Amino acid sequence: MAAAARNVANLALVRDIVKAVSFYRKALEAEPEHVETARLLGHALILLGDLKGAEASLSLSLSMARVQDDLWGEMAAQGGLGDVFLRTGV
Repeated sequence: MAAAARNVANLALVRDIVKAVSFYRKALEAEPEHVETARLLGHALILLGDLKGAEASLSLSLSMARVQDDLWGEMAAQGGLGDVFLRTGV
């Protein structure tokens, strides 16, 4: 179920960011410790302009990646957080 929701979200990114965010959230509900889904949600939220939500989602992805010893996931989440900080001027 989580994989199906992620696939719909990935397809929706092309035309409907709001729909993509909705399906990433559904995927994260189904699989709450999925590092990549939290990161993808964060990036979609950046596109939507919800920088606080993006920061929260990317921070969650970062903390989960650290717990899971996922070095690639950790670096990807840090890159996303960098995007948020650039846009907020922090």
